[in-house]
Amino acid sequence: MLTEYTDHQYVKAWWQILLGFSLPVLFFTVACIQVFWGIPVGNHPLSSLWCIIFGVLSFVFVWMVIKCLKLSVIVNSKGVAYGFNVPMPDLHLLSWAEIDRIELITYSFLGFGYHISRKYGLVYNMHGPHGLQIITKKGSKILLGVQKPTELQACLNLYFNSNEL
Repeated sequence: MLTEYTDHQYVKAWWQILLGFSLPVLFFTVACIQVFWGIPVGNHPLSSLWCIIFGVLSFVFVWMVIKCLKLSVIVNSKGVAYGFNVPMPDLHLLSWAEIDRIELITYSFLGFGYHISRKYGLVYNMHGPHGLQIITKKGSKILLGVQKPTELQACLNLYFNSNEL
């Protein structure tokens, strides 16, 4: 019997990676146009050296985000722990006593990352159409993107149904 559900999601969609690397490509393109063709880009052009420096820095930043950013969802006897590991590695923990309603849902595209939705409340999502909708006893809503809904449902049945007040 499954006693703990653990889900770690990373940036892996090709379009997310392409979008992330578009800024460094822009800086390198401007530097190449200015160096090889001698055409200044813009009314007050940034020097080619600064374009290369910003290109390298933004490339390193994007690379680190892609390699390090992780959404974690853990369901166990203590409750539901969730969050991104950036900027702090600590996860938020909702104990079972704090949760009023919890259910697995399927939703349409909400974007990725952390944002606020009128319908779902705070959204933590990396990819996929499956989510864990939580409504706390204080009335706040949280939606956590998950990748293994059948395993999660088994774990929820074990803990949430036995802890209902």
